[in-house]
Amino acid sequence: MVLSWLGLPQDGSDDALRILSMPSEQLPQFMATDGFTDQLRDAIVSFCERTYWRRVWILQELILAQKYVVMCGAGSVTSESLDGALACFSQQAQPIDTRKARESYQGIVTSAANEIVLSKRLASFCTLSRWLRLCLEANYQATVPHDYLYALFSISSDNVKASIEVRYNKPIADIYRQLLESLVEDPTSRLNRDWLLGLSQKMGLSHQEGIALLNSEYLRRHGDLGELFTGVGSEPEALESTTASFDSRTRDAILAFFKRSYSKRVWILQELFLSQKYIVICGSKIITDDDLHAGINAIKVFSKLSASGHAGLIKKTPAVWHIHTKFFGFHWFNDLSRFSSVCSQEDVEATEPRDRIYAFLSVSWDCANGLLTIMPDYDKPVRTILYGTMKLLASSNAFAIGVATFGTSR
Repeated sequence: MVLSWLGLPQDGSDDALRILSMPSEQLPQFMATDGFTDQLRDAIVSFCERTYWRRVWILQELILAQKYVVMCGAGSVTSESLDGALACFSQQAQPIDTRKARESYQGIVTSAANEIVLSKRLASFCTLSRWLRLCLEANYQATVPHDYLYALFSISSDNVKASIEVRYNKPIADIYRQLLESLVEDPTSRLNRDWLLGLSQKMGLSHQEGIALLNSEYLRRHGDLGELFTGVGSEPEALESTTASFDSRTRDAILAFFKRSYSKRVWILQELFLSQKYIVICGSKIITDDDLHAGINAIKVFSKLSASGHAGLIKKTPAVWHIHTKFFGFHWFNDLSRFSSVCSQEDVEATEPRDRIYAFLSVSWDCANGLLTIMPDYDKPVRTILYGTMKLLASSNAFAIGVATFGTSR
């Protein structure tokens, strides 16, 4: 049991704790009443974004704890209550009438506290790249750079937990090398190395030092030179200086590739979603899902340079949005809500409305109960199919997400 104290009460934290401690069966009913005011929602957002949640060692402690209690002033909330409440907010299916309310719900879902709760819930499925992304993109802070490494040691390397020796007088480079050597996943794979290079720079190592350490680990694991890491893709300036052919023609070609109508078809998104691994074939060229994601991430980093002329290169087309959320799905309560967010985009295409319903049904049933053989019947009226789908899913959390996806009037 871990006890975590956020500090003295402020910004309505007592009210926030009262709401977050409500029994899970009562909270949805309260959320639907006028008593759940903007002031209460703001108090919950403030509570979930207190700076305490952004400390990397707090992330480590709560992820590893079987149970924990968060205290603020004299009030407290258990891990079970906090998890249930934040899950309820993430699945909120009631109509949100005001912009203020929408912003409050979004603030809760994307808060630091929800990042930790979701990470804990998905811990057994998280890969090294997801942990690295969480530490880097969610802006977690450390008292000293060593904290990042010891946190990652603990949450991503089960096989070496018992042998971790915390030594703050040890050089950062030595601890970083020890982390690379301990990882079960290959840190030099395309999916991991960009994030690990970013981690090395966040800890104060130079770009060249980070690359040298990653290449040393590559040689240790693979025993040959192979294709050593140059850092291209991780550092925008390096990508810009070494990729002279990345001109407007290349940019337009990449954008056109991701906007091909095939990638917008809802049944294609369904197949990619349900598959554990996939490859994309275009003409005589083949690319794996891991390499596709690594390429998108590199271009995304490069596109942040406003002066490069490539800002906004990769838009949130359904295909790109799907790939990113599949690898980095921390903001979604579960896979179904993630798929719902993809299918709800306006430019997702379907031959007819039934395709959306059958895609949602197959994914929702697979998420909740395991594989179900779907037998599409395109002769049935859309309302009949939708009613049957909602009836089939009524006993699961998928029902609320289905209502949010299709609406009650369609």
